[in-house]
Amino acid sequence: MKISLANSIVAAVLITQVMVPLCGFCLDDKKKDGIVKSIKSGVVSVFSSNDHGSGFVIDRQGLILTSSSVVGDDKDHLHVKLSTGKVFKAKVIVNDPEKDVAILRVNPEAVEEQVVLVVSDNPALVPSAGDELVSIGVGETNQESVAVVSKVVRSAKEKISLDSQIEPDVFGGPLLNAEGQVVGINTLGTDIAVNPTLVGVPISLIKGKIDQAREQISGAVAPSSAALPDVPEIPFKVADLQKENAELFKDSNHKDYNFESKFFSVCVLTPPEGLDRLKQLANLKDVGKQKNGDEHETPGANESYAAENYYDKAVVTVLVIPRPRSCKDSKALTATKVALSVTSLATIALGPAALPIAIVSLASNGVHDKRAVKKDFLELSLVGEDNIAVATPIASGKVPFTKAMMTITNYPYKELVDKSYVGMYTFDARAFDTPKKLRLAVSAEGKRKVTSFDFSDKAKQRIIADFKPYWDYVAKVSTGKQSM
Repeated sequence: MKISLANSIVAAVLITQVMVPLCGFCLDDKKKDGIVKSIKSGVVSVFSSNDHGSGFVIDRQGLILTSSSVVGDDKDHLHVKLSTGKVFKAKVIVNDPEKDVAILRVNPEAVEEQVVLVVSDNPALVPSAGDELVSIGVGETNQESVAVVSKVVRSAKEKISLDSQIEPDVFGGPLLNAEGQVVGINTLGTDIAVNPTLVGVPISLIKGKIDQAREQISGAVAPSSAALPDVPEIPFKVADLQKENAELFKDSNHKDYNFESKFFSVCVLTPPEGLDRLKQLANLKDVGKQKNGDEHETPGANESYAAENYYDKAVVTVLVIPRPRSCKDSKALTATKVALSVTSLATIALGPAALPIAIVSLASNGVHDKRAVKKDFLELSLVGEDNIAVATPIASGKVPFTKAMMTITNYPYKELVDKSYVGMYTFDARAFDTPKKLRLAVSAEGKRKVTSFDFSDKAKQRIIADFKPYWDYVAKVSTGKQSM
């Protein structure tokens, strides 16, 4: 179960009320706050290609315990953010979806100052029905500790059933008893329609995996100790900037942010461009409603949620989409259809709140025929003319094309032949503020391993134009002339 799904159902599902015994070991606010404070530096944020969860340090060798739900099938694009604010590349050591346990590794130097949470298989730590436990995690946007107190409904060998509401930020984080001892990992119940509550993966399913991980890393080379770039701390508030200057971001053209090579289409998203696309797709949603004879629906909560939680990040997102070819006539998709597919996938990049809009967009654009991909996406680098990387991405990953276009839309068009992936990379906008030529080096399957092509000058100019008001604002904040 992906975290993004959990995020999207929180507002739509009512929690099933369950009668539980009186509390055996209880947690008042003072005790809860004390536990959070004592282990805070040992709890980390875990980021995969398109999801966020939590985890916790369990070993000075850099081992981090989390849930398989957080990691998914991502093994090449994981990074971990520590309580110090530093971000490091993480490597998957163990990933067991059946038990919902995953163990990652960062460089040991990264966790030298972090609290190590002990995971013991002491039978005395098995919670009983009625005990109060605390689930701890880290918020995605503000990196603040999140703590949820729950009562144990049922404690069994395979899971610890809790009575608390779903809180995605704690997924993968530690589940602790009233003494601050780890009793499990937080995750989402498998039957979310019947009982959409938090669940604990008990120690009985975890301890063997930790032993396996320790054995696997013995003598192995640790991930890099170099810290990765992070999202700028000051958010990019488009609406606030427009209050000072109503003409900002009004002269852009969507075409300026899109460009193509022989095998790939590229879509560049800045915060203003992302919000503009969101509004455009919200209008398509309205039109779709009217055409079907349904009551007119004004864009509301979904769009507002996506705007507030995704496009205030001061980053540039680059989407690289393989260009499918028709299996029937072997001709490439028209530029219009490619652009429409790009727009829909750009909406998916916003996160769960924008999925309903993406569904309408893809369904209405008639992606119904059978297509094949000539070159499949593997990796992306932003390079100069000398093909040397000019920037390390803040986040990197790839989303299965079939998943994005078929599972999400649930629309009865035919099929996309063979697997395919859409690259989703985010960069600091300063990387594009250069007079030098930039190129995208895309690693792809096929005889030609790397496809390099020029990054559009128009797209680069749009990035700089969109970010200049933000950079001016940050400069004022830095000098104390304007408050955040």
